[in-house]
Amino acid sequence: MLTAVNAGETIVVVEGEKDVLNLRSIGITATTNCGGAEKWRPGYSRCFKGARVAILRDNDEPGRKHAQQVAASLTGIAAQIKVVELPGLPLKSDVSDWLAAGGTRDELLRMFEHADDRDPSDDGLDAAADGSRSSACSNMRSNSS
Repeated sequence: MLTAVNAGETIVVVEGEKDVLNLRSIGITATTNCGGAEKWRPGYSRCFKGARVAILRDNDEPGRKHAQQVAASLTGIAAQIKVVELPGLPLKSDVSDWLAAGGTRDELLRMFEHADDRDPSDDGLDAAADGSRSSACSNMRSNSS
């Protein structure tokens, strides 16, 4: 994942490994955290310093809360944060369901491009915490080295 961040790719954060694998299969760099919705740890945010991030939330209340939690944690750390809601997604569905229903990579990339940025602030991790970026990032579930 750090290679993708350094290359300026958009990193997609989703709720589960199934979603990571399905996004990987269409050439999109994605990651998730252990435990699923609302289990994001602030230390994971170090991995996203300077990154362009799109958060694809599941269409349910835990998914909404998880997206808010991740976005808040990344604020002041990531260069760009977008929370993307997939159109026409039935309740309790996710990006894997959206892809299975015919959603495409190109549609996702357009949504990432046109979604509103979350307004960054200065409430992110301090520089002292930056030294442990590599170890925290190794605990993320990702499809990229």
